[in-house]
Amino acid sequence: MKHLLASVSLALTATVSLGAFAGMDEAKNAYETGQFESAYQEFEVLYGQGDAEAAYYLGRMHHMGEGVPQNFSQALNWYRSAADGGSADGYFAMGQMYEKGQGSPQDFNRAFEAYQAASDRDHMTARKRLAMMHAEGLGTQVDYGEAARLMQTVVDTGDPEAEQLLAYLMDSGQVPKDAASGSNEPALAAVPAEPLTPAEQMRQRFERALLSVDMGQQPDAAADLVWELDVTEADDGTITLDLLGLNLIGEDAGWEIGDSRTVMTPVGDAIYNTTVELPQETVFLDEKGQAIGGTTFAGQSFEGIYHLDFGQFVNLDAAYDDIQIRAEPAGEPAFELTIARAAALMDLEETAPGKWSGPYSGGLESLAIDVAGEGGMTAEQIWFDTDTQGADLEFFFTLQQNMERLQVQMAEDPASMDQKAIGQMMQQAFFEFQNLLAEHQPLIQSVDFAAGANDMEVVDGDGAVQFAADEIGYGFGMTNLDQPLSTMSLNYGHTGLEAATDEELPDAYLPTEMEVAFEFDRLPLEQAMTMMMEMMEGAAADPMNFEEQMEMSLMFLGLGMQQQFVSSGSVFRIKAFNYDSEALDATMAGEIAASADSPYGAVGAIDLQIVGLDQAVQDLSATTDKDPDTQDMVATLTMLQSMGARSEAEGRSVHDYAFNFTPEGQILLNGNDMAPMIGGMMGEEAQP
Repeated sequence: MKHLLASVSLALTATVSLGAFAGMDEAKNAYETGQFESAYQEFEVLYGQGDAEAAYYLGRMHHMGEGVPQNFSQALNWYRSAADGGSADGYFAMGQMYEKGQGSPQDFNRAFEAYQAASDRDHMTARKRLAMMHAEGLGTQVDYGEAARLMQTVVDTGDPEAEQLLAYLMDSGQVPKDAASGSNEPALAAVPAEPLTPAEQMRQRFERALLSVDMGQQPDAAADLVWELDVTEADDGTITLDLLGLNLIGEDAGWEIGDSRTVMTPVGDAIYNTTVELPQETVFLDEKGQAIGGTTFAGQSFEGIYHLDFGQFVNLDAAYDDIQIRAEPAGEPAFELTIARAAALMDLEETAPGKWSGPYSGGLESLAIDVAGEGGMTAEQIWFDTDTQGADLEFFFTLQQNMERLQVQMAEDPASMDQKAIGQMMQQAFFEFQNLLAEHQPLIQSVDFAAGANDMEVVDGDGAVQFAADEIGYGFGMTNLDQPLSTMSLNYGHTGLEAATDEELPDAYLPTEMEVAFEFDRLPLEQAMTMMMEMMEGAAADPMNFEEQMEMSLMFLGLGMQQQFVSSGSVFRIKAFNYDSEALDATMAGEIAASADSPYGAVGAIDLQIVGLDQAVQDLSATTDKDPDTQDMVATLTMLQSMGARSEAEGRSVHDYAFNFTPEGQILLNGNDMAPMIGGMMGEEAQP
């Protein structure tokens, strides 16, 4: 019985294999004769049976746009599947795409690895390219001897091109005459430098930052940033960076900044305790080189923990005292800014691999700005406070580096930046961003931000108060962004606010407090990100028509997301909406759920109440003759006024609005069907 089962199994395996081979012949014949639709179907069937060569051909068809739209990203995925199945052609094609930056950012290291895998499987074309990468130092160290040895193995197969390439290597003097035969004689070429040391990395970052500042000036700014950077690394790994003679030199003005020092002492792997010492005095110069002001501070303290891998501080304690910035340019009002203290505190920790959490806060104390003859500003305190959970610092650092690289690339050779070149750069940048985003999701879990000011006042040149507040604050928060149930909140508040405006509407309508809180349940964020990436990929594939492609893609994205909301059962809840002012109050609450049953794709209910609307319409109407732009607002509020269920409380009008979105496609306001009105305002196509 055991032998019988083995025989049956062997027969079935042989039958499947023979069928696959026969199908491959038919598929190849259809492909070679231009019957791409039939060929694609055959290759799909064969791939489903585990045929790696079929995956290669599917990739090739996407790569060349044969029978399907050209799509480098899908082509690379198919080639990768072929390579995973052991296909030498698949590895070779992957190498080509990585080398050319098609379907992926240009990556010589990956290209080298793919060519190596193909060469190991006796793919001679890949071996030729691998040899030249050894010679050119792409994806590996320069090794002309290995280049010649590999090329000789291809020459031995009778390849005339390989023979010419080997002769080129020999005749150029880059390779000893017997290197191709396996001699141990050293190659003549120098071996490239080892990976950058920490000190070299910091030098590069300083220089990039300075170049970025220099190139970030206005295009017509006739000024140059000059400096000298001295970087040393001690035996214990301490890095000292001396930025010497930093000056901004221009035709009409200049800024002598001077010397600064940064000392980084290693306290862990890629982690440095860092101190910074800035020049305590700088000088502003006019076009004749005469001093017209400058900056000073009385004391400084800057210490923190810098993480080399992420290019930023994860711990910081910095403070500067008695800061003064002054300028007296000829023929212009004198300017002076003073700050009693500027400080910042940060304390992040790695709460999960690659994810950092913690607080970051800072502020200014006793700020005063005086512009002689034009007014000024004072504030006892301006502050901010942030708490972040699960932030991916590596993503933001890498993104910043990529942006700096693009900026430098465009500035170094602006003459070559025609529309085609810019389009290619956009496509390359998109692929880099796409891959980076895919590797690092989610980028952040939660964030809470708050900022505000105390005892703030702004006056004009006559001393009249233009704006003042005892306290003013703003807050923003998002939580559980990596979870099915997430929230977003906004809040604002002030006390003692006074604002001088040309508007006739009283300040009483400015909110003394405002709170908004939304809850998002089962949002298809992952699907939305995938769809958005596919949309941008399609647009980036045609950089010459990028704008048109994006407009079309956005339309399809909206339709696709509507379907995703329904299939995910997404729910949007208004947990709080409170608008409080002296003259007008508003509250709102409710929820909307995605639904396949409703023609509008949603069901739910939202309740809105406005107190003081009658008076608001009356006050606003009185300004229309002085400010015609408010007429549309008055018309909208008047319509809203007429639609609400009106009552009175403590002498003020109260308007209630109960909105219901029914499964039958009705939009009810206080029980009345609003669909006909909506259709009339938006056109018949808005009807369900």
